[in-house]
Amino acid sequence: MLKSHIYFIFFVVLLTGCIGQKKVVSTELPIQAECFSTLVDKHFTPTDIEFKELDEKYQDEIDRRKHFLSLALEMEEDLQRLVQMKMDEEPEEDIKRLRDQLIRVVDLAEMEVSAIASGLICEEENSTQLATYLDRKVGNQERKLTVAAITIGAGMATARGVTNLGGWQSPAVEGVILAGALVEVYIAVKILLLTRKMEVEHPVNIIEMVIEKDNSAGIFSPAVWFYLNETSEVMEKPLRDQMIERWETYTQYADKDFDLFMGEKGTYNAEQLHTRSDLLENITAQVNIMKQDIMHMMRFLHGF
Repeated sequence: MLKSHIYFIFFVVLLTGCIGQKKVVSTELPIQAECFSTLVDKHFTPTDIEFKELDEKYQDEIDRRKHFLSLALEMEEDLQRLVQMKMDEEPEEDIKRLRDQLIRVVDLAEMEVSAIASGLICEEENSTQLATYLDRKVGNQERKLTVAAITIGAGMATARGVTNLGGWQSPAVEGVILAGALVEVYIAVKILLLTRKMEVEHPVNIIEMVIEKDNSAGIFSPAVWFYLNETSEVMEKPLRDQMIERWETYTQYADKDFDLFMGEKGTYNAEQLHTRSDLLENITAQVNIMKQDIMHMMRFLHGF
């Protein structure tokens, strides 16, 4: 009789094991193929931009934010020359020609910011889609195991009720009921440990670029890279450093599991894909902050 109980437990464990075992889900859909294709093919040429102090005689017209953006766009000399031309009361035609030239530079910078942000948003949304897909897979498995647990629990409860009413208690019956209880515990543990993973390729790893402070691939324009990494007169720390400090505080940045987000590919579960999406969203937000200073500069130039 004991042997039959063991066979019963073995059969149920085998059945639920097929339902709840860990799997790496495959997908033929690339996570970022379309996201950075143009930025990879037509990448920016990385250049080092140095921070320079603003000449005191221009500080009434050019505030710290305009000066910092002009450095990022490598147009600080032309911006100062524009102000000087106004001071010297040079012909309006010449002033307008230089002003329009600077407006075109700022317009191009805004397009660069939007292009980089769109690539980040694209990969962020793809990561979220894959995470949702894995969540759905786990949810389906969880429902199957829950149904199995409820069925076994109901069967054991019915068996105990019948045996109690009929006075049929025996070691064999108690053994079957105990075996059912053990199977219920096993299924509950299986539900807790349910997971699905997916191998994801990300040859253009923006997160790694930001952490390693490496723009050698030229995905970021020189202006955006300068804006993220340089200390300005307005901020004590660069945007990149502030962001990484938040990662250290609010994510598992210091944990060895964070290594998963580095490199050209990794095997992710749903939670890790959600985390990757959140990190990309953080970078996107920092890149888009540049648009505030672009707006500030455009108002200045159009009203000049």
